[in-house]
Amino acid sequence: PLSEAILAFRTDIERYAEEFLNEEKKVFSVEDAVAGAQDIVSEILSEDSEVRGALRSFFRERACVESRVVTGKEEEGKTYRDYFSFSEPAARIPSHRLLAILRGEKEGFLRVKALPDEDQALVLVEKHFLKGKRPTRYLKEAVTDGYARLLRPSMENELLASLKTATHVEAIRVFAANLRDNLLEPPLVGKKVLAVDPGFR
Repeated sequence: PLSEAILAFRTDIERYAEEFLNEEKKVFSVEDAVAGAQDIVSEILSEDSEVRGALRSFFRERACVESRVVTGKEEEGKTYRDYFSFSEPAARIPSHRLLAILRGEKEGFLRVKALPDEDQALVLVEKHFLKGKRPTRYLKEAVTDGYARLLRPSMENELLASLKTATHVEAIRVFAANLRDNLLEPPLVGKKVLAVDPGFR
């Protein structure tokens, strides 16, 4: 009921929260009650399909893939030095570059993020969730927490997974095209082809 009151833009939340103090449930103060209700609001926000859909599109269009070197790995990971301090829009990053960055992350030399501008993302979430109404402090805090703690990591993981899949599909397409060209080479006069080396060392 307290989380519903926050969602209904009630302004007497602290007074209403006093009704929910309960030592058995370990709700000892108004702050505890409000914090618990805000957690519920954050979870409701993170599961809203309209908000998730809008945010998913926003991440796809506006996120940047960023990579930074892991502290202390500069010398060991010098193969990836081009990506020690790197940023490029996710919508435009070439597949070969993303594969190199993901390989550097897998080998423990890079930290990778794929995030849009946080303020713009929050404005988008508030617009969809608050429907133009003026939020109370408690509702605004719950929305900010829901984005930072639940929505942002989820959307980032989704984006990186979809980019990785698209990158692998593109790599396979290029490999297949190259292999096809090799297989369609005219025969060598007087020679038998036993195998085609696909480029592995």
